[in-house]
Amino acid sequence: MPKRRQPASLKQLCILYIASNFKRIWWKEFVENFGDTQVLHVLGPFDTLPSGVIEDIINTLEKKGILIGKYLQILFTDRLRHLYLGGNVITNQLVKTLALKSQKLESLHLKFNKISNNLLMNVVENLPAVKELDLSCTKCNDAMMKIISLNCPQLYRLSISSCPDVSDDGIHFLCAGKTPKLQYVSLVDSNTTEQSVYQLLRAYPGLKEVDMNININGVAQVIEEDILCGRTESKYGIQKLNLEMSVPFTTSTSLMAEHCPCVSDVTCYGVITADILKKVASFKSMKKLKLFHTNEKMGRHDLKGFVKFLQIVGNQLTELSISNTGLMPLNEIGMFCLNLKHLLIICEEDIFQQDTAAVDDLCLNSRSFTKLETVNLIALDNLILASEQQVTFLLYQAENLQKLFFEKIKGITSTGLQAAYQQHGFKHLKYLGLTNCPAVDDISVFKMLLETENELTHLSLMSCFNITQAHNDELTACLKKGKNWDIAYKWE
Repeated sequence: MPKRRQPASLKQLCILYIASNFKRIWWKEFVENFGDTQVLHVLGPFDTLPSGVIEDIINTLEKKGILIGKYLQILFTDRLRHLYLGGNVITNQLVKTLALKSQKLESLHLKFNKISNNLLMNVVENLPAVKELDLSCTKCNDAMMKIISLNCPQLYRLSISSCPDVSDDGIHFLCAGKTPKLQYVSLVDSNTTEQSVYQLLRAYPGLKEVDMNININGVAQVIEEDILCGRTESKYGIQKLNLEMSVPFTTSTSLMAEHCPCVSDVTCYGVITADILKKVASFKSMKKLKLFHTNEKMGRHDLKGFVKFLQIVGNQLTELSISNTGLMPLNEIGMFCLNLKHLLIICEEDIFQQDTAAVDDLCLNSRSFTKLETVNLIALDNLILASEQQVTFLLYQAENLQKLFFEKIKGITSTGLQAAYQQHGFKHLKYLGLTNCPAVDDISVFKMLLETENELTHLSLMSCFNITQAHNDELTACLKKGKNWDIAYKWE
């Protein structure tokens, strides 16, 4: 049976009590003493608590939906090390308090906060110890980048995604500043170009990640310059490459692989041909691969090239995502990707029959999918007739599965689920989600999951129209018997 919900620790109970009574006790005392006055220096009840406890109180208030910005006046202390404030919780009035108390902050996340630019600068000027800074979707601009470069010498990770006022000039300021430990930079949907990638790699050759929509051109520019200058042995620590197929490669991928030996995560957008895949295979350290087909689906004519590609790189992949495909090549993936842990396939409304000559069913490897931990098979529009035999084989083999999610997939059946359960019992499964899967019409396997030892915490049967109200009542009754089970259940 699923794990029983563990009783809360004394610490958790105390934090929950503090959060639940925050307004009635702690905030009431503050109001009685200071009214609505904005106070910068308060010796309050939380000043002597360690950072972790204050962080837990803030997080609990946020989860319960009762975190109000003004509460932070007495929660901001100079003991804080990690602060995560999404949305508009923090107001302009509280920024001055944060700036005064932020000297020892190591992590600061202000994503989606609309703090005025001047006040945001005031905070950044007071972050000498910060290692991780997330200013995504804020008013961060080029001037802010200069402030960061001069005041955050310990900075290790920086995110300025969705900041349209940050351009290549801002990255130039960053590279000319005093942030020698920088390893990760996210520039997705900012106003930067491949020139920023070039500048960052020149300033930080060991940089592990420059995340932007397309970063390969900047990498290629650095390598081309090195070769022209005779630096043929230069190496860069970049681990993630984003390629746009409509932009021709000016530098061969084999040269890029030679100069960037740590590339482990590759994303391809566009019309992805067999020739493109052959070039991608140059990255011998690649473990994560995402193929986003645009304009033209991955179809039958691509399958043999895809199989040849998997024969070369399949055994090194631990994560594979394929989007906008007219195929669901489970046999092929199972045959060659024996170390795969995470699989995502997103199909468009049409799906072709497999070219059975690519991989014969009889040749399936007995170790296929045995290391798989997460599976997401999703159809965007119409129901997809994925092969029941292939889906059942995947479930049957995936003895270490932790998350399983199917949407609009006809190939997932009650019979297939039961066969897999009889084989390995889904002992490690934590999340089981089925959305609009019409061939699931029996709840026997779900009842067995609720009666045997496993790790299930989420069961969702949304829009599975052959799971009736009567079925739902049975499952609800099972859950009531184990009312202390740590499991969330959804059905509509």
